[in-house]
Amino acid sequence: MAPPAHRPANTVNNQSAAFASTCIESNVNNTPIPAISGNNDLSVLMTALKELRKLMKEAPQLIAALQAMKYANNTADKLQLLMNACASSDFLDDP
Repeated sequence: MAPPAHRPANTVNNQSAAFASTCIESNVNNTPIPAISGNNDLSVLMTALKELRKLMKEAPQLIAALQAMKYANNTADKLQLLMNACASSDFLDDP
């Protein structure tokens, strides 16, 4: 019996993950994420929601991508939806 054929690495998923990471890292100024605990829980949460709301106004295609993620079969497909939305966003070109 012949040994099983060597399967090539799944470079599509690796490329997708790398692009998603680049997309996310290029738009974040690497500020530390505050821990939600103590008296400022609500304040931290409200600030995060306000920032999310601004982002959704600037890039409405992200909302469509997030809704489409419900029907994606796996993580790679979900990342691909988000990457496509990021790639089609004008906000990436803003200084």
